Amino acid sequence: MRLSCFATPTIACCIALAGLVPVSAQGTPSGPGHFGFTMYGTAAFGGDTVGVVGFKDGSTQNINAGQGLDFGLGGHYKIDRLPVDISATLGYKYVTTQATNANINLSRTVLELRADYLFPNHAWVGLGSVWHSNIKLNSDGYAPNLAFDDAQGVTVKVGWHWVALAYTNMKYRDEFGFNFDASNFGITLVGRW
Repeated sequence: MRLSCFATPTIACCIALAGLVPVSAQGTPSGPGHFGFTMYGTAAFGGDTVGVVGFKDGSTQNINAGQGLDFGLGGHYKIDRLPVDISATLGYKYVTTQATNANINLSRTVLELRADYLFPNHAWVGLGSVWHSNIKLNSDGYAPNLAFDDAQGVTVKVGWHWVALAYTNMKYRDEFGFNFDASNFGITLVGRW
């Protein structure tokens, strides 16, 4: 897919993650159980190219299946007297391009179920399942839009206090039956209350 658009350089959207500051740290690993709220923000990078935007100056920009900013909210349960925290979150993942005359983007809804093992030094390791639905590449009229089937993958996070490195293994299948690797690495900020 090749899309022709005008573009000017823009500031990276990852700065938006800086505003997501958690109220509390992970808490005592073997302390009492409790329910609470959780929120997160992730900047993810990687995956196969699902679209290429061409600009008037001859440059191009790839749209990658695993790339995007991902924000979500949910709940968590810290298991009583065990260093385990279980969370369920619903989020939205989005990546756009530098095109100034068109809103070309890849968007998806994200559901994640994850269990985290909490260490005494505020380090933690998480393993979970993640589902992407409503996956759409919107070309804003410059080419046909592209839809993908719902996708399921595995995510692993290694963190300390409220910051973590994340890896997600996932594949997308488009409406024509072509497969794309949507695996990605990311930096995540997590708040739990």
